[in-house]
Amino acid sequence: MVVKVGNAVKGFAVADRVLVQTGTLPEDGTMIGTFQQYMRVRPTRTTKVSIGIPPNLSFEEAVTVPSGVASSALPLFSRDEGAQSAKLIAPHEEGGRERYAGQPILILGGATSLGQYAIQFARLTGFSPIVTTASLHNADLLKSLGATHVLHRKLYTETLVKEACVIAGKHFELVYDAVSKSDTLVAAYQATAPQGIS
Repeated sequence: MVVKVGNAVKGFAVADRVLVQTGTLPEDGTMIGTFQQYMRVRPTRTTKVSIGIPPNLSFEEAVTVPSGVASSALPLFSRDEGAQSAKLIAPHEEGGRERYAGQPILILGGATSLGQYAIQFARLTGFSPIVTTASLHNADLLKSLGATHVLHRKLYTETLVKEACVIAGKHFELVYDAVSKSDTLVAAYQATAPQGIS
């Protein structure tokens, strides 16, 4: 929330609710961090929260959404030079919706915050089937987000990979690991087709 506005700043007022891009600014290397009660920000890196916040979310909870969305989207869609990503066409880009229709995807850790966003991105871009892992008590939630199959996260790696590949009818061209622990990394590599991305 804005508590003070600089004299030259236009478009913002005290009490505005805002989102701020933090990190190292590319233009001059200035570091903007958020682990503080107050921080000075540039208006060019700030936007008013103009979307409606669902009544079941507090402002503090809602402002975490952009970070989760970006963190899950970058490994899928970033096409920046040197980006270690799948370089997919995003659903908001021309031709992005349903672009990957009929292509299977495996998302390890579907109940994590990043996994839940990845499932939704997979649904928006047409992936099918969308196979994910989680505790089975999360199956209904994950299916409501777009997962078509939920496998128990505690399955032995070999069993998990075998069951996932049976659902897909082959090894996966794309595996998204939202957990990144030693056992999920092994499962990701084993489930990935020779020319695939994990």
